[in-house]
Amino acid sequence: MRHFLSPSPESFPLSGGHPLAVIIEPMADLAGVVRDVLTDMGYETVIAATHIGAARLSESRCPQLLVACVPAHAQDAVGAYLADCRDVLGMLPTVLMLSDAQADLTGAPVSAARLLKPFTSGELMLAIDLALVLAEHNVAN
Repeated sequence: MRHFLSPSPESFPLSGGHPLAVIIEPMADLAGVVRDVLTDMGYETVIAATHIGAARLSESRCPQLLVACVPAHAQDAVGAYLADCRDVLGMLPTVLMLSDAQADLTGAPVSAARLLKPFTSGELMLAIDLALVLAEHNVAN
């Protein structure tokens, strides 16, 4: 079932028909749930436990969506939130998965949708839709 704001496969002919989403989450169970939701929405997914790892995985192909936790360590802040891809693309729809409502969001994209853990699959889908809308709105302005 395609979610109402999910990208259509024909929008990404160079990527085999599926947009790429990068998931940054150190907890494997949660990353797997996020992967399952994104796969159901039509995304190809890549999972990394850290922001540095995600940056390395994205060197050859920037994603169309980022679903990420907040960097846990200062050294992980280098390249956080796929800064290089964000610079190349001009925008990158992003969902921030927060463990704490008072989390330090230094360096986080201001246009990111925020989602407090724990969350349901439905809440994740709504946050993804919001991230896509916010990104489009930022491009239009």
